[in-house]
Amino acid sequence: MKIKSAMVFILGVFLLIFLAGCNSHPQDLPEQASENNEEEVKLEAEKNAHNQEADLNYGEITDPKKLEELWQEYLYDTIATIGNAHEFNSAAEIDPIYIAKYSWNRYIIEHGKESLALADEDSGSRNRIFPLETVQKYARRYFNLTSLDVTKLDEREYDQERRAFIFSFGDDRDRPRYNGRNPWGVKLGEVKRNSDGTITAVLEKYDSSAARRVERTQTYILKPREGGSLYFVSGQEKYINNHLVKLTGDFQRFDKIAGFDGNNMQELFMLSEQNNQLILAYAPYDKKKNGSLMLVSLETMKVEKKLDLGENFTATDAAVMEEKVVVRLKDKVMLVDKKLEQSEEVPLPQVIKDKIARASQQDRYFGGYDISEDLMKMVYSDEEGLKLFNLAENSEKLLAETQPVGSELSASNEGDLKLLSLADSTEKPFASTISVGREFFSKSYHSSPRFVADGQKVITTMTGYESALGYTLYDLQKNTSQGFSITGEASSSGFIRYDTGVLEVKGVRNPDKETYECILQYLDFRTGTVQEIKAGDLGDGGFIRFPELTYVGENDAAFITLRQGYEYAKSMSYLHRLNLETLKLETNIVTVKAAQTNILGVLSDGRIIFWYNLNSIENGIGITQLKDGGVAVDDTDRKQEMGQFAGLKLGMSRDEVIEALGDGFTENWSEPDWAYLEYENGITVVLGHNGTPGREVIMIEVESTDFKTDLGVRPGDNLEGALKIYRDEYEEHVSIHSDEKMTGMFEIKDNTVIRLNFDKERAEKAAIDSITLTYLDVYYL
Repeated sequence: MKIKSAMVFILGVFLLIFLAGCNSHPQDLPEQASENNEEEVKLEAEKNAHNQEADLNYGEITDPKKLEELWQEYLYDTIATIGNAHEFNSAAEIDPIYIAKYSWNRYIIEHGKESLALADEDSGSRNRIFPLETVQKYARRYFNLTSLDVTKLDEREYDQERRAFIFSFGDDRDRPRYNGRNPWGVKLGEVKRNSDGTITAVLEKYDSSAARRVERTQTYILKPREGGSLYFVSGQEKYINNHLVKLTGDFQRFDKIAGFDGNNMQELFMLSEQNNQLILAYAPYDKKKNGSLMLVSLETMKVEKKLDLGENFTATDAAVMEEKVVVRLKDKVMLVDKKLEQSEEVPLPQVIKDKIARASQQDRYFGGYDISEDLMKMVYSDEEGLKLFNLAENSEKLLAETQPVGSELSASNEGDLKLLSLADSTEKPFASTISVGREFFSKSYHSSPRFVADGQKVITTMTGYESALGYTLYDLQKNTSQGFSITGEASSSGFIRYDTGVLEVKGVRNPDKETYECILQYLDFRTGTVQEIKAGDLGDGGFIRFPELTYVGENDAAFITLRQGYEYAKSMSYLHRLNLETLKLETNIVTVKAAQTNILGVLSDGRIIFWYNLNSIENGIGITQLKDGGVAVDDTDRKQEMGQFAGLKLGMSRDEVIEALGDGFTENWSEPDWAYLEYENGITVVLGHNGTPGREVIMIEVESTDFKTDLGVRPGDNLEGALKIYRDEYEEHVSIHSDEKMTGMFEIKDNTVIRLNFDKERAEKAAIDSITLTYLDVYYL
């Protein structure tokens, strides 16, 4: 009965509907679709359906589950791999090594590291073999690539013979979630599905978790396949201008070096200058790229000429020698004129080429080479030591042997290495013994030999375990060596640009941890002496000091000190200049906040070319300006020795004195074997051995009022006033015999004193009779 009742009800409803339709007016009925517009109606219906689907599926993706899937499957592994490509418009533009490392990460997740064979089972290395065939499978999956060009990859990462990449596992670590912390400070930003089905994902890199400041973004576009999987089609890096960099000082700014197509200013080096042009060397780190020489206008900072050398070289391979640019290559020396128009080649002797080729073998070493100005001699270093090669005679001579670390270094006239202390004129061990467990590191090798002092000497850097131990300066005429333990962690004689000297900067942090004592040590090639300047608190000289922070030019040197903030945006860089003739220091010429700052070069007139870089948005190049047509001197921070007397310095040779003052002197002798050169202009120069093989200047005495010290004091001045001036700068020397201060005698640097001579009976009311500059041990007071 219930079923029958339901059927009656349904029939009634249909009847009512039918009657309602019969009562409709014609104008209320839908228009009949003709044969011609049927297709149009169909397309409109499909469009409406597509729009409804878009409303549901396109736009920002916020579902945590979907975001986590995208992060783990595609995005997280980009951070340290294809993210280094910075920008690509197709996957084919990505360096194959980044593709391989991305694939490596994906493979390990899916199969584990134990499924890959060790590259060398006997060595105990953690390196594994990752076959190219496997990489290409992942390249197809994630980048839609059918092949990879591996012909130019570094042999340390790709083995052409085994057709496999050689990678090492890092420490095992958990994979963070998309909204969790990771070691790179990267967060997943907006992710959206576009109308064409592609997905746009933005990764945000924070430069400071405390400041919550986005430094840059990396935007990827991934395209879907029919099965639902995705692959990368493009990536774009974009820096955010947070206006963090601030500069102070008098300088001319340029956006960039126009015409320089490299991306990294650290690959650019100033070799010299000519005719208002810079001579620059471009030495790319990527061995697949060719190095080049460039002429850059100082007025426009634009590349006016470029010469591609056809092969790669390093920053220490190029230098200017008189009128030619020298590039030291593995099989030849290339010589190019300063206009970059003509070039010639000098082939390397076979013995040196062989030493270069076998340098990678166990217990073999090659420390570089140099060629003399007349192209007749070469110096090079190998595991045996420093050697001089005569190109005309095809013969060689051992100048200085490789030294055991920590041993006593003896002195002789045959060229053995010695370390002469300028403080007490005694020989000392070159360095402390370092226990590293390998015989190779128990030796100190000569590195980066360079002809200096007009080709009369050779300087080398002595290697140590992860640092430089010092310099040696070999005199080719005297057949003697001097050792100087003044180097920093990253020092190298390979970065010598001018035949003047090397400058080392050390920042010693005071116990209160708020101030530094900046010490400059300048090694003059010609005199073979070290000038030490205590410059006060200029900031941190750096535990590991890179070559880009110091540049020694023709007449001036420049260096940078730092003050680190609690975050890098608060850090400061300070640019300083040192006059090499007067040793006068000008501090804080330019200060730079937040950005990495490096010195490109120093011009002959004292101007400094520097560049700064925080990112691709906040960067630039500057040339410091001169004040009143010359180098300005900041007297407040001056801590240096007595000024030049007609160009004289302690340690000069007799010939150098005569060259400076002439031969119009009277010569007298006294014990202990000292020669007095007395000039009519009021200068007396004393020559003595002073613990060195050759006779050198050990004392300069001035009686004439025509000469003054760098503090403005001269003979004839009131003693009381002069003492006040020097006591403000230096401590008076305390006698080693009576522990009493020696009035008028000031130790202005280690083992160097200036003495204001006066009539002791009249004491401080007297005038200065003469002024003496000498070594402390000469007086023995």
